Amino acid sequence: MSTPFRLLLWLASVTPLALGRRLAIAVGHMAYWLHAGLRGRSLESLTIAFGHDLSQGELRSLARRSLAELAMTLFEFLKMPSMTDSEVGRLCPIEGLELLEPLTGKPAIYFSGHIGNVIMLGAALTRRGHRLTTVVRPFTSAGMRELARQVAGRFDISVIERRGKNIGAQASEVLKRGEVLGLITDQDAGARGIFVDFFGRPASTFLGTAQLSRELGVPVVPMFCGRRPDGSLFARVEPPMVLTFTGDQVFDDSENTARHVAILERWVRDFPGSYLWLHRRWKTQPPSEGVAPPLPLRPTEPPG
Repeated sequence: MSTPFRLLLWLASVTPLALGRRLAIAVGHMAYWLHAGLRGRSLESLTIAFGHDLSQGELRSLARRSLAELAMTLFEFLKMPSMTDSEVGRLCPIEGLELLEPLTGKPAIYFSGHIGNVIMLGAALTRRGHRLTTVVRPFTSAGMRELARQVAGRFDISVIERRGKNIGAQASEVLKRGEVLGLITDQDAGARGIFVDFFGRPASTFLGTAQLSRELGVPVVPMFCGRRPDGSLFARVEPPMVLTFTGDQVFDDSENTARHVAILERWVRDFPGSYLWLHRRWKTQPPSEGVAPPLPLRPTEPPG
């Protein structure tokens, strides 16, 4: 880890949380105004999702809020190695933990999305005795990769990196050992996924959650972390999903994947400013379907 990155970690560790969040909001707003790429990608995704329902001004406001909340999440991530267990518990209270009690000691899939601070949710779960292994896409930055390893080690989170061809086998082994697998299921799956509706447009989606549940007979539990207007976090565990098993594997996997995407969409609609709109969720489209382009921003209008 480079010296500048170590300095950044130290600064985060000594900065009070409230001050750090305020500074992060300012950084997020600055990124909106100064970084055309971040602004454009956020507005592109928001226009696809809400372009027929919200005004241009409302879309821009959500884009600024999303970048501000991303900056808050990054600040909290930098601060996590220096946090105590009690601090994590206070920062991310979890509603509905009693729903996990019947699953104690049994294999299960916990699924979530990039809403609020999903990293903090994982840490809060393990500090409450719910150990898990999660599948993650490695950071491209060496400093962030090292930080991610530190946070995972600090909070007893086992990690499977999303690379190579044996991810499914590694995930399956976790469940076969009777452990919990955490999956974040809201990124573009490219040619490997199936297309299910997300905000009225087909989105390529990973099949792993549905396939593993079907093959191993394990429950799928939705849980998400939201951020309130004042920047504070909360998390909620929902009842295990009701899944369809007809014996037709293709139908079952498609139906169950659509169901968990619908749950994700409900959370995104409830907390649109907390979602990671920077990710191009609709990047991959069905080759046989003509897809209308997203509603454009009127070029005569300023970006904010």
